[in-house]
Amino acid sequence: TRNRLQDREFKGLLDHEGFRVRQRCESYLGALAKMELRNYTLTVLAQEGFLPGYGRYEGGILATVPSSRGGLFFSESYSLSRSPALALREFTPGNMIYANGSRHKVAFYQVPVGEHTALEDRFLVDFERGAIVEASAQAEVAYADGDRKEITGIPICDCHLAFISSISDTEDHRFQAPAGILGYLHEVHGGGEAYDLPESLRLCHMKSQRLRLVNVGPADRAQSGRFGFPICSVCGAVRSPYASDAELTEFEKRHTHSCGAKPLWRGIVADATVDGFKLGPFRERGDAVNLVEALRIGAAQLMEMERDDLDYITVGTDASYHAFLYDPMPGGSGLLSQMLDRWAQVCALGRELLSQCSGACADSCYECMRTYFNLPYHRLLNCLLYTSDAADDLLCVDLGGRRII
Repeated sequence: TRNRLQDREFKGLLDHEGFRVRQRCESYLGALAKMELRNYTLTVLAQEGFLPGYGRYEGGILATVPSSRGGLFFSESYSLSRSPALALREFTPGNMIYANGSRHKVAFYQVPVGEHTALEDRFLVDFERGAIVEASAQAEVAYADGDRKEITGIPICDCHLAFISSISDTEDHRFQAPAGILGYLHEVHGGGEAYDLPESLRLCHMKSQRLRLVNVGPADRAQSGRFGFPICSVCGAVRSPYASDAELTEFEKRHTHSCGAKPLWRGIVADATVDGFKLGPFRERGDAVNLVEALRIGAAQLMEMERDDLDYITVGTDASYHAFLYDPMPGGSGLLSQMLDRWAQVCALGRELLSQCSGACADSCYECMRTYFNLPYHRLLNCLLYTSDAADDLLCVDLGGRRII
């Protein structure tokens, strides 16, 4: 991109936006030559899961806020760092990013390239079932009769943020786009332990599990079949999926002319190595979702953690579902091991809290199970599913039958 823009500048054809992109390229290439903490050996080992991360994300995804002048104030450039799994939710087009008293948005991605083209993968998505697979000849034949849609995804990568406004003291709430994140497990992992549960369920504590996550767009749009974010794979420019039709049309026209390729609606992909619980098989997706939420609620009450410190996905097939509850912190935070040690207490407390919903809801509400982050699952949540006497055998038991896998 830098070479292409330099050629346009030499011909006197470079506009103001192209000049800013060329400056970003120069800055990025210069940063690659520096010896920084993010390239330090222990940082890389922590990022890859060999050492505990504990908030060390220097080896992850960087969002750079450029220096700016405004009135009497001058701010130096700085960077925000997140692990890939967290960046997939936070550093996305249309999302508000709050830092240093200001609101920002993603303006450009430093899109990874192969042989002169952006690295992309194709996926088949069934958002209703929470299923996603890599598109291939076999997959296309297998899902030809299903309700699957194809989407192209680019890897989550370093990005540049644009300033929107200062944070006002009158703001009561912060905006974050509801992320429609699907995923699947690779067959590569570092082993673990398996535990037998009642009702033919199995809990597998997976170590260093390779996980692929795909943000297919804001959940409210994905539920209606509108996937992706408007992204130019040539220069990395983006627009919010909530932008007006006029703005999106102008964005498409400008980049088709200047970059030689039409911007498409793309998903964003993250590959992560995490520790997690694989639970299943379940007959219904709602059964998997409700059990995981009950576990998170009980663990948050019993241990020193927030409910969203652990994330999860559901993995669906034509016959059954599995839930994968994972720790997004690089190297793990130890929360999953604590849950295993106190399994009966976690389950009993989660069951008790769900049976005492102060909102007295018919299925679920924001007083018991719903949060903004589990918005895609709201229609499946039922706080009474695991509070009946019949659920005792499943939840309030000590783990047994352990074996190494």
